[in-house]
Amino acid sequence: MRQEVYEYMVMQVGNGRKTSMWFDNWSSIGALSNFISYRELYNAKLNADTKVVDMIENGTWKWPTEWYDKFPLITQINVPTIDDTHDDQLKWKSKTGKIGNFSVS
Repeated sequence: MRQEVYEYMVMQVGNGRKTSMWFDNWSSIGALSNFISYRELYNAKLNADTKVVDMIENGTWKWPTEWYDKFPLITQINVPTIDDTHDDQLKWKSKTGKIGNFSVS
């Protein structure tokens, strides 16, 4: 059941401090852990607990250079605009792709 629900839970990046770079569903291609393994993170000297804000510098991604050839999908991920005045938020994505507020009520 978790996997079925997980695909509908989306993180909307605000300040990028609560969204996991690798495990949360925040990017246009889904959770990056679907194709980037722990081994790849280790080899690139990256942490599993890295947040989205940690991988952005001056409005551009800080991808390891070798990843551009190894993971060409990363070039399709737009750099989110980091907004220090807003926290990251969990949102719900409907079957039609519409993003709305998440609630358990």
